Amino acid sequence: MALRVRFAHPLRSFRASADLTVEHGETVALVGPSGAGKTTVLRVIAGLVRPEEGFVALDDSVLLDTERRVDVPPERRRVGYLFQEYALFPHLDVRHNVRFGARRDEDVEPLHAIYTQPEYLEHMPALDLDATRSQVERLRLRWAEEGFGLWAAEDPETGRLAGRIGLLRHRDWTPGGHPVEVGWALDRAYWGRGLATEGGRAAIEAWREHLPGERELISITTPANTRSRAVMERLGLTYRGETHWHETDVVWYALDRGVDFAGSRSS
Repeated sequence: MALRVRFAHPLRSFRASADLTVEHGETVALVGPSGAGKTTVLRVIAGLVRPEEGFVALDDSVLLDTERRVDVPPERRRVGYLFQEYALFPHLDVRHNVRFGARRDEDVEPLHAIYTQPEYLEHMPALDLDATRSQVERLRLRWAEEGFGLWAAEDPETGRLAGRIGLLRHRDWTPGGHPVEVGWALDRAYWGRGLATEGGRAAIEAWREHLPGERELISITTPANTRSRAVMERLGLTYRGETHWHETDVVWYALDRGVDFAGSRSS
């Protein structure tokens, strides 16, 4: 699959531009001093920046053509993007930040173990090992298709899987639309450490910065899950109602773009 990129876009102190082709099977690294425009190139390819003029195509699929007013939304470009900020945890080094966003085959059994814990089953349906393996594979595909998804949260000291946290788009949401959810599921051994709140805040920052077309972020749980509901409120989400979804009665909370964590309007 060949990638073709050509654009020009004004930044604060200079006009960034690029004209390159990456052939099938070729690996290209962008090297340059800080502020040279490397991230801008990646953001143009991913659809996170619309340049003043430009063209981006994957083989025969045109993702951007400013002359023809073609601009495919980021979530439909099938471009993966690892953010250098906001979606990273400052207390983790590079290796652990990258691991946080990855899912390995070795994650299936420890994730299934989380899904068998009584505290999880109190609010969520059971998943056997094969269903968990299928879920992990679907999450990998979501990352490839959407450019975002659920992260594998790992204990930096032991390497143990602590759970999953992140963003997930729902295309079967009962109230309608295709909203993005911030969600989490943690091993009970890691409860009470603020990990859901920390990971949720990182996910919200990624949503604010890199999914500008999404006007609302939701979070879903069962009515009796008071712990998750408390996390949603700490993250600034507000109660929006109840619905029946995936054969389960659920409540949902939401955060509108322009509202900060404390629930006040930001400029």
